[in-house]
Amino acid sequence: MTNATAMYRVLAEQIKRFEILHRKFGEFFEAVLYLEDRKNFGPSIKLGNHLDKNYFTVDFLDKSLIFRFSSALNETNSPVGIITCLEPNPDDESQPQSVLSISFSSAGKISGIDKPDDFEDPLDIGDTVTAVFVVSHCIYLALRKGMQAQNQQGSA
Repeated sequence: MTNATAMYRVLAEQIKRFEILHRKFGEFFEAVLYLEDRKNFGPSIKLGNHLDKNYFTVDFLDKSLIFRFSSALNETNSPVGIITCLEPNPDDESQPQSVLSISFSSAGKISGIDKPDDFEDPLDIGDTVTAVFVVSHCIYLALRKGMQAQNQQGSA
């Protein structure tokens, strides 16, 4: 961008949109709370609310995940929210490992994860079905990653 005035306008718009995006992240967390009420997950899952610090935690069995919110500008300078799912690194807590990163628009439309074949509606960040799918998918990926690491150690 070679025009400073245009850049300042984009940044001013980002300030306004950040609130909208952060509110959408809060809706995502509220939708994820459904997992604690499900009979099949129930006491096996615990959620930690740290929205004031732009993240929440999910503990499932022996896995801990962090869902961190940030904002960015996409290739067309439109503000987007980014949710990065991280798994703490037991060898170096300052270097968590990325499990998945998705983005969402201020309207709630999600990018960075494929919609499952058995979903009819588009993925929306504040929708309970979508939120439960995203978190469950991250848990699944973390569990699979643990198995893949075990397989690699066994073949070494």
